[in-house]
Amino acid sequence: MKLRRPSFLPAPTPMFGLFALAGALGCSASGGDGGFVEPTHETTPFDDDTGDDPDTDVPTDDTDPEGGDDTRVDDAGDASVDGNEETSVDASDTAFSPDIASDVPVDIGTGPFTALELGSGAYHLCARNTGGTLQCWGYGIYGQLGDGAKATRTTRAPVPGISGVTSLALGSEHSCALMGDKTIQCWGFNSHGQLGDGTIVDRTTPTPLASLGGVEQIAAGASHTCAIVKGGAVDCWGSNTYGQLGDGTKVERDAPVSTGLTGVKQLALGLDHTCALMSDATVKCWGHNVSGQLGDGTVTSRTTPVTVSSLTGVSEVSAGDSFTCARKSDGTAACWGDDFFGELGDGTELDSSLPLPLSLAGVVHIYTGKSHTCAILGSAGNVQCWGYNSGGQVGDGTTLQRDAPIDIGLAGASRLVLGRYHTCGLMTTGRVMCWGNNLYGQLGDGSKTERHAPIVVP
Repeated sequence: MKLRRPSFLPAPTPMFGLFALAGALGCSASGGDGGFVEPTHETTPFDDDTGDDPDTDVPTDDTDPEGGDDTRVDDAGDASVDGNEETSVDASDTAFSPDIASDVPVDIGTGPFTALELGSGAYHLCARNTGGTLQCWGYGIYGQLGDGAKATRTTRAPVPGISGVTSLALGSEHSCALMGDKTIQCWGFNSHGQLGDGTIVDRTTPTPLASLGGVEQIAAGASHTCAIVKGGAVDCWGSNTYGQLGDGTKVERDAPVSTGLTGVKQLALGLDHTCALMSDATVKCWGHNVSGQLGDGTVTSRTTPVTVSSLTGVSEVSAGDSFTCARKSDGTAACWGDDFFGELGDGTELDSSLPLPLSLAGVVHIYTGKSHTCAILGSAGNVQCWGYNSGGQVGDGTTLQRDAPIDIGLAGASRLVLGRYHTCGLMTTGRVMCWGNNLYGQLGDGSKTERHAPIVVP
């Protein structure tokens, strides 16, 4: 079933400054004045299910990019790490002038920063290092960097008091870590109970989720979190506006609740939908389905899992804002759901409620962000990306939207993570490369310079 893209886009709201925020439509790839606004769309990527639409209020450097409660911002404004001084910011000021965008790949590394794993939220990242220690950077006003502060960091900062981490899962504004003893610790934004600690209190440092043990895998969506426990069973918690917790209700949960599923091998969480790779290599999804992101041939939201139609032999699944992609064991891939910005990669901008095959072979991994998608191909680790590209998150040196995969000239990638308007890659050498919007320092290079091609994180 194909769903036609709306025939027009509403006129953008002008903003001051150059490349004021990732999310612009029709902006120049290098320099120029240009109003820069969030894309207007029928769904709000990486929103927190409050019903508020952050796309109507373009965030500035001191406000919540997800349109959250302004009272959560410290009175003094966002704390800047540059110079270790806290700077007061007028929350009513919507003008922002970031550094000039760069289209040229540069290696700015001053030391061999390497990582074992990366995780990305909407505007923040964390890296797992030797010994299971963590470093985080980017937007941190809700404590999602885990360092005890509510501050934005343009360079890596250690997460104190935590070690033995075996894997990461970052949501829009919260972060979770799977520990060596198969327990979970989470921190950051908690307005929907997405930290799972039985409260809706934000946490600035890792907080144990005491009610759940024996965890094999964790995954985080915009405002909900899920875990695979022993036997392939799935527990979820957090926002449940569209049934994304899979428990047959739309009741928000601040502690884990069972979905009733078993035999799950991998989880993928989007804005407000959830998908599971099953042991029989099929995929089940549940939650919001306005764009067909559940892949069952309908646009009916589901509070319990349904099987994705005509999809077998799956090895990996990834959930974006309102779309989903899967890699098959034969090296092919398919995507379904929202295609407003070409994120399905089929050369059109038509939503699909059924899986659409990509014209790619040799796919090793596939990854989804808010409205863009990337894949790693072949043993050489070549990267191709497509979809929304206002901040250079596709990485091809432009800000042109791409409706089909394009080679960005990067090889040697082992894993990728995609945020709202940025992309980062973990290379086979362990080095980290990032590109795209950098409004909150999420590229980790010590600046807020937008990058339209990969840079090495120092």
